[in-house]
Amino acid sequence: MELKKIPSQFTRIHAYCTPEAPDDPSYYWGKRLDGRGMYFRLDDDDQIIPGRGCDAVLYRLPELLISPSNVLTWCEGQKDADTLMERGELATSFQGLSLSDHQLVEQIELVSRGRENIVIPDNDEAGWRQADRFSKFLANLRAFYDQRLEVSNG
Repeated sequence: MELKKIPSQFTRIHAYCTPEAPDDPSYYWGKRLDGRGMYFRLDDDDQIIPGRGCDAVLYRLPELLISPSNVLTWCEGQKDADTLMERGELATSFQGLSLSDHQLVEQIELVSRGRENIVIPDNDEAGWRQADRFSKFLANLRAFYDQRLEVSNG
């Protein structure tokens, strides 16, 4: 779900929705003209209010939850995730994720469990570092999940 008209201070916009309201974005991320990104929401008059204003959600969470795909690709940016989704591949972004946010960690566990997870970095040193950090997080999450299953089944 994207805005019908991109505000003049942005070059592109990406909507973040909850499963409860998949067609009503909770907040947006926009790429500003100066190249930096920002999270924002809109008031009733479609005026921009900086910040999320609510708990963070995974990019494209409603689609991730209902997809039967066995493979989930994690991209650094939303634009790359959108491109893969347009090609019929299941994808999301790990950009801006706070891995200490318990709610986000639960969402990551929920959508990654039982799927092959592929992490694609941006093609720069910072992108590779960020992708490596996120890949290690996914591996640790998987090991923790597997250990929990053994304890609950044992």
